[in-house]
Amino acid sequence: MISRTRNLSPLTLCALCATLFSSAAHAGVFPAGVTPQKLASGIASPEGPARDANDNVYFSDRNVSTIRIWTSGGTLVTWTNQTGGANGLWFHTNGMLYAAEQTVHRVATYAPNTVMTPLVTSYNGASFNTPNDIWVAPDGGVYFSDPNWPWNGGPQAGSHVYYLAPGTNQATRLNSGAMQPNGVIGTPDGKRLYVGDDQGRSTLFYRIQMDGTITDRKLLHRIRCDGMSLDDAGNVFICNWEGRRICVFNEDGVSNDAVAIPEQCWNATRFGANLEKLFVTAGTSIYSVALVPRKVYRENILGYEQPGAMIASALPSNNFGAADLLHVGSSALSGGTCRAVYSFLITNLPPGAIVTNAVLKLRAVAKAGSVASVQVHLLDTDFVEGIGSWSVPSSSGVTWLQSADGTPWTAGGAYDGTPLVTLSITGTVNETPLYAGQAGIASAVQTAVDAGEPFSFILRSTDAETAGGENYILFGADNQDYQTRRPMLVLDVVPEPAAAAVVALSALFFAARKR
Repeated sequence: MISRTRNLSPLTLCALCATLFSSAAHAGVFPAGVTPQKLASGIASPEGPARDANDNVYFSDRNVSTIRIWTSGGTLVTWTNQTGGANGLWFHTNGMLYAAEQTVHRVATYAPNTVMTPLVTSYNGASFNTPNDIWVAPDGGVYFSDPNWPWNGGPQAGSHVYYLAPGTNQATRLNSGAMQPNGVIGTPDGKRLYVGDDQGRSTLFYRIQMDGTITDRKLLHRIRCDGMSLDDAGNVFICNWEGRRICVFNEDGVSNDAVAIPEQCWNATRFGANLEKLFVTAGTSIYSVALVPRKVYRENILGYEQPGAMIASALPSNNFGAADLLHVGSSALSGGTCRAVYSFLITNLPPGAIVTNAVLKLRAVAKAGSVASVQVHLLDTDFVEGIGSWSVPSSSGVTWLQSADGTPWTAGGAYDGTPLVTLSITGTVNETPLYAGQAGIASAVQTAVDAGEPFSFILRSTDAETAGGENYILFGADNQDYQTRRPMLVLDVVPEPAAAAVVALSALFFAARKR
């Protein structure tokens, strides 16, 4: 194992201590004691903000059929006053602005010169009710909500979420199960859709299938939601209008933070040069709320055959590159004793970065037998430097990668025999997130940062291996199409030196090697 020591300047030490103290007291997405800053007021009905590539925030003024812009220079201008009661807005990567227009019951696109083109106006021959919010997926598919408010009495029976396949203007009604869908938004990878159910007072999420339809409805949190925004770490910013607050939950529905807004809040989006602020439409005003400055990286390791790895004692030469679930424990069907290898690329952190906190998240998808725990063992530099090929043993003495069937692994050479951390397995396992946030994780990541190497480890279960038979946990690999199953490493780091200002970054990486 590489071990390095760093001599820190007094200024760096002071900044680091201050950061650590602050993080311990408040670890949310908003700075402690943050106060929303009012940018402008006297707006009839601000809604649906959308940020363009130049950091201008477009937002609708629904009741007066207007779209306004809060420019990157900090001025408020009118872009067009010829909408059909536009509400939710979303920018496609091609620069077109998509709008859900309530008054004229349609979804439309706006070119940069404000020219409007209707996209879809009806379903099964009848007009929509009141298209409310909209999200454009990375592939160009469009999702929008169409609630039938009690006071509206729209032509469509019930309230629904619709989908337009890329390049089409034919709406597909989705089976959302939401009583009164309001806000909609999806993840940047196009794999998950969030829907706010106003009448159901809940926020739901779904897995997006290859054909654009949704399945696997789940409850994120029991909270009434209007519009939503996401950050790169998967946090969901929910505009809870009746509580006059924005509540933040991670992708598992765990509360991360909240901030009070002076007026009923309708919708939000991140903005600023580094997306360090939240733009909020509320009441008759627009607000800016500071965020903890964080940058998230998500990238796969380069230079290996397959990201993500599983190794099996009875099949030491087999390549498991196609697997998106990794066995850890004992499984005769999967090759005997099974272990998983993960590696997170962290070489693009700021030079000299100081890791102040680290959380490792692994998703336990299913379980067989009575597995009680899994252990995280650090891989040593022989593995990193001598891997060569997945199919040929390393010349540097790595002992777990062998060409002969049945060759046992030994601690040392490939991984540290002392576990870095042990994760307990209790009760039934069903899409269960396991978190490791002990100080040892941050220290190990710091060592990797100092050495300019990936953070790599092997995951095993000693009790399952001892029991034999079918005793194992299934963990998600990084090539999962279901985003929440992918391994995740969240880091809070401070760049060095920190003489001028301490900037908190959060780095999220998931990349696993698969043999």
